[in-house]
Amino acid sequence: MKSWITALIAILLVAAPAAAQLNPYYPYIGGKNKVRWDKFVWYTYDTPHFKISYYDRTEPMLEKVASFAESAYDDIARKLNFQILKPVPMIIYATHAEFEQTNIIVGFIPEGVGAFATPVRNRMVLPVDLPDSELQALIQHELTHIFQYEIYFGGRRGRAIYARPPTWFMEGMASFYGDDETSRDEMYMRDAALSDQVPSIMRPPGGFMAYRWGHKVFQYIDEEWGEDVVRDWVFAFRGNFGGQIGRPLARVLNMEPEEFDAAFRTWMRRKYKDYADRGVPGEFGRKFRVPGFTNSNQSTDLATISSIGEIPTDEELERNISSMGEGTPLKVSPLKSGHGYGGSIRDSCPERLHMSSMSISETDNRKQHMEALIEMFTENKINLLLGFLLLAVWSHYANWSAGSVFILNFIAMVPLASMLGVFTEVLAAHTNDFIGGLINATFGNAVELVVAIQALLANDFR
Repeated sequence: MKSWITALIAILLVAAPAAAQLNPYYPYIGGKNKVRWDKFVWYTYDTPHFKISYYDRTEPMLEKVASFAESAYDDIARKLNFQILKPVPMIIYATHAEFEQTNIIVGFIPEGVGAFATPVRNRMVLPVDLPDSELQALIQHELTHIFQYEIYFGGRRGRAIYARPPTWFMEGMASFYGDDETSRDEMYMRDAALSDQVPSIMRPPGGFMAYRWGHKVFQYIDEEWGEDVVRDWVFAFRGNFGGQIGRPLARVLNMEPEEFDAAFRTWMRRKYKDYADRGVPGEFGRKFRVPGFTNSNQSTDLATISSIGEIPTDEELERNISSMGEGTPLKVSPLKSGHGYGGSIRDSCPERLHMSSMSISETDNRKQHMEALIEMFTENKINLLLGFLLLAVWSHYANWSAGSVFILNFIAMVPLASMLGVFTEVLAAHTNDFIGGLINATFGNAVELVVAIQALLANDFR
């Protein structure tokens, strides 16, 4: 039996680090200390679906926030036909400056991050210093992420390692259900449609454009097939290993990726056909090169400068353009930090993001992976029995009694069986009903098979 246990442990130890590297749903950990200059005395306010944490400066907004949150919950729950069983923790801050001091995430929160939701305890964290319409959209956007975590991970964050929808899907869905697309946001996809540069679903964009492109994909499915198909599209990604797109497309829309791309681009061109005679950016600005910008299409236009991501201030842009001689490359300066928390960066920067579950920074990946790996082993209390593994191995080499060795090894196999069940469940989700059932009936009962085989080999049966 020891050899079988050793094999199971080896499989888990080999697979777990690789799986942890697939996990983008972990907040940034590490870096310098984050200064907190305000002291918050927290209180809680319970509603039918939320547990709102607030302090004195947010109390005047409390009833409005609670009303917005319950309205958002009712709307999303109805559209998805899904209920979250436990109250959703919501932490609210009076201003963005105070929001940046949150200790829900250890790392620094950039000024461009408007709010975030995390699958750790399904918490929403947001400032409330916004106009009513924007606050409603923000709450609805982040609450959509909480619904995603429940639908896809079932309250077990470790499942994000195996069944993680792509970023464009997570953020596009949140933007769609949050209905937070502004005319400025729409500008980017309109420009992509008119210049025939709409990305393929097999090569989706990242960063800011993942929000905008993903939103349009959901809008396209809603307008062409209706709300019920959007819901089917959402649930088709449950258990979809590695964010693969082919299976959900075939199951829900009965389309290959190439067919979807053609139909989506046609829909986009038709949607913005009234703008087709307004020319292209090159007709309104001179070509220039941006130092350090490594995109294969180095030449761009003054009219499309804001899509690059490094945005000069108005004064710098005006000064650079006026002093630029023929053929002189434009110097683009990064955003300055002195705009203040409340406005210009969050309002004008195309990198203005709701952070949801993605990392704020790509650094310290080792710490992120280690934390994700630790949580995968500790999220289920039964995994505490893994401590019997070493004791079970020691009992064998210490020549303890056969009964003691059996009991210790049996206890050690319980959490291994639980973890193997998660792997089996995800694997079976990517096959048909016959193969899936066969996998569950075999690998899903691996512990029983191990015991039975060992009993047969030892002639210990009647």
